[in-house]
Amino acid sequence: MKDNRTILTFSHLRWKFVYQRPQHLLSRLASSSQVIFIEEPLFSEGSYPSWEFERPERNILVAGPLTPSRAPGFHDEQMPYLRQLIAELASQENLEGSVQWFYTPMALPLADACPRPAAVVYDCMDELSAFLNAPPALLEREAQLLERADLVFTGGPSLYRAKKNRHPRVHCFPSSVDAKHFAPAANGSPDARDQAALPHPRLGFFGVIDERIDLPLLAHLADSHPDWQLVMVGPVVKIDPATLPRRPNIHYYGQRSYEQLPSYLKGWDVCLLPFARNQATKYISPTKTLEYMAAAKMIVSTPITDVAEPYGGVVFLGDTPEQFAAACETALTIDPNERSARREKMSEVLSRTSWDVTAARMRELIAQVADTAKTSRASSNPRTVVIGAGPTGLSAAYHLGEECLLLEQNDKVGGWCRSLEVNGFTFDFAGHIMFSNEPYVHQLYQMLLGANVHWQDREAWIYSKNVYTRYPFQGSLYGLPPAVIKECIAGAIEARFGPLKPARNGHANGANGTNGVHAVNGKTNGHATCNTGAIKDCCADGILEASVPLAESKADPRNFEEFIYKVRGAGIAKHFAIPYNRKLWAVPLE
Repeated sequence: MKDNRTILTFSHLRWKFVYQRPQHLLSRLASSSQVIFIEEPLFSEGSYPSWEFERPERNILVAGPLTPSRAPGFHDEQMPYLRQLIAELASQENLEGSVQWFYTPMALPLADACPRPAAVVYDCMDELSAFLNAPPALLEREAQLLERADLVFTGGPSLYRAKKNRHPRVHCFPSSVDAKHFAPAANGSPDARDQAALPHPRLGFFGVIDERIDLPLLAHLADSHPDWQLVMVGPVVKIDPATLPRRPNIHYYGQRSYEQLPSYLKGWDVCLLPFARNQATKYISPTKTLEYMAAAKMIVSTPITDVAEPYGGVVFLGDTPEQFAAACETALTIDPNERSARREKMSEVLSRTSWDVTAARMRELIAQVADTAKTSRASSNPRTVVIGAGPTGLSAAYHLGEECLLLEQNDKVGGWCRSLEVNGFTFDFAGHIMFSNEPYVHQLYQMLLGANVHWQDREAWIYSKNVYTRYPFQGSLYGLPPAVIKECIAGAIEARFGPLKPARNGHANGANGTNGVHAVNGKTNGHATCNTGAIKDCCADGILEASVPLAESKADPRNFEEFIYKVRGAGIAKHFAIPYNRKLWAVPLE
């Protein structure tokens, strides 16, 4: 990687939070690159957004956005403020050609605020969609990030297996370790002051205390062994602190700095990984596993995949609370020979990895893709601009050719004709947009979508006049009050063939006053005739439509509302099409 290439990082974790993977990697990459670490925004009184900057380490700029929005995280409501701030930052820091580094897909809409990135990296350290209070749009946005990224790094083997078929360049980089930092815990560092008076044995954990921790397991350990002291070091987040088990032998010390952790490890007899077995822990690769090993401590864990598979011969495992307690008993009473053998295995594990090695390898991979990153851009002087990449916009741009610029505000084309994945369920935004029986349209579907389309028979209902009718409304009037049916049919006839009778003032009394008497081939009493050749199901909705031209209008429709009256007639417009479209579009139709 070029020494002057900035790494622009978007993170859901704050730099001053628990020191873990992002800080370890970026602090090392900062040895040859500037790192700008953009955190989630915080609310600030006032009308204008601003930055709060801090430089915690050499070549690292932590940028905290302050905005007038209370929306959480990288919420869509925050995007206008964040784009403005990043545009200002880009003018100051020369972010063109930077490496965009994402820890959260929710920040993806900000990618376009910085022009022409050298590479886009997704460091997927956790399956964030499985965490408590995950944003509903996270899975969809991750799919978009996977399409855009040049490189994907995963935080462990299980997460690698889950992502490897979703991108051509996925690399597994499990959590590593700075062994020298934790070595003093094995070689004589002083005991932490606030635990120094606790009796032994001490069983300890450091890290975030959230929905991933098995709280009933902790309670069982404390209750079944009141002589054991359980030391929990770390912040409590996303869960109510009142739900934590409170016992005389459980000690919650809150968050401690990375520099303080070895002094706590020094005083522990056994290190714990008391993770619950749930969706939030299915793919985790705990950084603390190797940090415990660097302190040469016996470790007891529940059998989460990324601990049990690679380190099952080093770590004691226990699934149920009873089995976990038994594993702790074994770890506390292990004979010296087995303790020595396990420590040798720990040394072998540690010899194969380090954060320095991991960061260097990542730097090499970024350098390889930087020169060939996806930098294709539309012509700077397009002859035609199409706004909106829904089916209509896509079709227009396709037929206009390469000199057309297609603009879409979202990160994925499709407009309303797309799907949203939430917790394994797929919700269609507006599948009904893709209806047609035209062979040419179906050929386009096949060419553009291939097998990526699912045909579903539609079942939709309309509730009006205290009656449920099938959709489409104009073909399912049965059950409505007779006066409504009469008004709808009469209006439709007048829209198609002209007024049923002349108005007394000599003007047409058709739909909304826009229709006049119509004369076409084969006229009858001034009205158009209709034959079977003029009837077809053009919209694939089961309704036979007349292709006979509409009655002539005195004037073309000036807006969508007049268009509805002209095409559907006064009755259908009044009882369905006007109120329906007002609700659908949420703007005046005129």
